[in-house]
Amino acid sequence: MTTTVTTNDIRTLFHNLDAPFFRYDQEKIEPIVWHAKDFPVQIRHEVKVPAVAGSTVKFIFSTTNGDINFSLQYITNTNLVEVIREPIREPSHIEQIKGSYKADYDGIFIFVFDNSYSWFTDKPLTYDIHLIQPAFAMADKNRSNQCRKLLASMSEESKKAKIELLTLKDRHTTVAQEVASLQARLQALTIELQNKTNIVTVAQKEIEETSKRIKYDEEKKMGLCIRSLDKKALSNVLSFVGKELDPGAYLTCKYWKAIIDENENNK
Repeated sequence: MTTTVTTNDIRTLFHNLDAPFFRYDQEKIEPIVWHAKDFPVQIRHEVKVPAVAGSTVKFIFSTTNGDINFSLQYITNTNLVEVIREPIREPSHIEQIKGSYKADYDGIFIFVFDNSYSWFTDKPLTYDIHLIQPAFAMADKNRSNQCRKLLASMSEESKKAKIELLTLKDRHTTVAQEVASLQARLQALTIELQNKTNIVTVAQKEIEETSKRIKYDEEKKMGLCIRSLDKKALSNVLSFVGKELDPGAYLTCKYWKAIIDENENNK
């Protein structure tokens, strides 16, 4: 199955590779901060924090109007999921909840604030999440390594794709030739079918005409056979037939009727 790659996919790939460096100012590293104050959480709220290997995330949050269910997990770029904090109802309305974690691989932190168990009551949420990235040189090395791995993988995929392209072109050429041949055969068969159909139609008419001619010839032969007899032979024939002859036959020839009447009188 062929997968279509769009321009957006490529842009997304490059964006993910470069995203950790958007806030770098040469060697000066400033934490990236995600902040919210009294954000109303009715059902669920997520905060996603992308990070490179060696980054440290620190967080602190609190709520009013009740506690909230909190969980934190880290998903690496290879789709490995690490659960940092299992979902648990934190007493964030009583005290601030704090924590920190260091990422060993490139990936993304997912902070989940869940209030679905108490959705009828909004929980105003205040949080500060600080992402402290490693030194630029380390982060740049990580990106470089990751890009080299991707480049090697893409090069291998490109080779396979080129081989597949040649195979597809060969198959396309072969099938296209077969299609052209089948179309030519189909056209020839269509013409032949039409010719055969015309022959069948003509033959049917000839059969009907010949059958009629044979029927007429049979009638002619019967009439000629009788008419080829002399009076004596004809008298014997008509005497044998007698009155059983179809009355309409008398009208055929008055001569026959006279012979039949003569035969009847002689009996």
